[in-house]
Amino acid sequence: MASEVSTFGRIISWVKQKLRDKEKNHKDFFLPYYNEVEEVLERHVQCAQWLHKEERSYFDLADGEVPANSSDELSERMRLLYPKAYISSGSRNLEQMSVEVTNLANKVDGTVDRSIVECLRDYATTCSQAHKSGDYASIELPCKNLLVLTRDLKAKIPTVHDRAGVQ
Repeated sequence: MASEVSTFGRIISWVKQKLRDKEKNHKDFFLPYYNEVEEVLERHVQCAQWLHKEERSYFDLADGEVPANSSDELSERMRLLYPKAYISSGSRNLEQMSVEVTNLANKVDGTVDRSIVECLRDYATTCSQAHKSGDYASIELPCKNLLVLTRDLKAKIPTVHDRAGVQ
């Protein structure tokens, strides 16, 4: 009886170790892809925030009465904010950022969760449309939401990819 309990305990320990190894293998395989998506989106969020800040400052002044010295203030703010957005984007405009996200979506398709790939493609379209229309405020929220989704699924890699056959 004692040897059966001992054998049963070893089997349970062996199964637990195999499950831990499987989780570790999944994390080791999928984590770099999620990190790459997260890195690109962090850059895009920062750029979107600078662009949105610039746009807000312009419209805040444009809505009300503009004092005589406000045009100088506005010009100064634009000189400061646009370069910061440009630098934070990695010296890319929104069209180039759209291409970057499309290429990223194609690269990680099949390795990250399908919802991230679909959202990346939607976000790339949004970037392209924002570039054409000049509506920078439209990219900040989708990018932030996509970053949150990426981080959420990254934290759940073993659960999200439980059916993947990673050795």
